[in-house]
Amino acid sequence: MKRLLSISVIVAMASISPFALASSDRVAQVEQRMGEARERLNLSDEQLEQMTPVIEESMRKRRAILSSYGVDPENRANAKGKLGLRKALAMKKELNAVRADTLQALDGVLTDEQLEEFKLMQAERQSEMRERIRGASSQRSGFQTTPGFGRRVTRFM
Repeated sequence: MKRLLSISVIVAMASISPFALASSDRVAQVEQRMGEARERLNLSDEQLEQMTPVIEESMRKRRAILSSYGVDPENRANAKGKLGLRKALAMKKELNAVRADTLQALDGVLTDEQLEEFKLMQAERQSEMRERIRGASSQRSGFQTTPGFGRRVTRFM
């Protein structure tokens, strides 16, 4: 009931703001992630209630980091152009710190088995994001990296 009430408040506040569409998309994304987590991790209502603010904060921090490096995860584009190696490594370091903070926060909420499955879920999302970023930069440059290590580059036309 609390979760429903808090989601209703968030949706109501989002509809008032000038960025209502973006906010409602974020709420939907949180709800989708929490639904996936509930299903894959077999979460209790109490665990779900404790986990939701941790995931919301993690998503907010990751979105802020990506934005600070000019990466737009919604549009699968890198707005500021190609991300150099140093910036990419710095971004990765910041994202890994957020990931570690999230795992630490969830350590007392999830069982060991659930935490391991959550780590797998995070790795899957990390891989998806990496492919989105690589896909966006290869579309601009005319080169496409092959999935996996990204070491081989093939020209397409």
